[in-house]
Amino acid sequence: MSEVTVWGIDFTSAPRAKKPIVVIGAEVNGEKVTPLEYRTFTTLNTFATWLNTQPHGVIAIDAPFGQPRKLLENWHIIKGSRSWTDYVSRLSGLSKTDFADELDHYRALRPKGDKHHLRRCDRLAGACSPMMLYGVPVAKMFFVLAPMLLRANVNLPPLRVTASACSCLEAYPALVVNALWDGKAPAYKSDSRSKQTADKEDARATLMHRLHSGRLHSRRLHSGRLHVGVYGLTVQPSQFDTMFITDPTGDALDALFACVQAAWAVRQDNFGIPPQVDALEGWIADPLLTHC
Repeated sequence: MSEVTVWGIDFTSAPRAKKPIVVIGAEVNGEKVTPLEYRTFTTLNTFATWLNTQPHGVIAIDAPFGQPRKLLENWHIIKGSRSWTDYVSRLSGLSKTDFADELDHYRALRPKGDKHHLRRCDRLAGACSPMMLYGVPVAKMFFVLAPMLLRANVNLPPLRVTASACSCLEAYPALVVNALWDGKAPAYKSDSRSKQTADKEDARATLMHRLHSGRLHSRRLHSGRLHVGVYGLTVQPSQFDTMFITDPTGDALDALFACVQAAWAVRQDNFGIPPQVDALEGWIADPLLTHC
């Protein structure tokens, strides 16, 4: 396999100087992933411009690209949508505030225990609902990112297939972290200064060591079943390693983990996406979900 360029992105719906969108670019050569580029975007416009001008490669972004089918079937705003393009276009007509208010209203009408729906990939990955507006506001991330992806006309398997030489995939870095730790890892990041402790930096250092040592190469059993798939990759040391460890927010490290998922996907048929995936909901690129 020839060398391929991939990017991993830690996304935020409200980038600023203290909390930018973080991008790690890497070269994939066989089983080796070499980080070569680090950049940040403090505005959505500059990020969108970058996205619109990517010539080729695979981008994995830590944010949901789609919403649960159950929401698509019940929410009056997007009810009856026949494609991802259809419902993203409808939602693009709302302001961010209107989107949040309408989603809150939808949830208020739902019975307890059925207010935040999950996509199939969310259940398998142990991810939260892409409808969440608070805590980890992934619904806001979706609302901001999905129209950008629509306008950029990039290839979005399985949501929308185009002839673009740039493919964007949904990432979920927690799966890489769990694979490196052989199970659920301890806390390794925080945006709150009071919680940016030495033990979290130690955890980040351990994660980096395991990335370099080939921990992602082999199969391991956890709780009597295959817990992680085979990434078949080793991340090479780079000039950014100190930053990955010392950045207390973990944003750069999460972008690197997304880069790993992009590097795995680019070596798979159809980016490792199973054929039966719901093309309205989307899919997370990771070997754990390949045979589900």
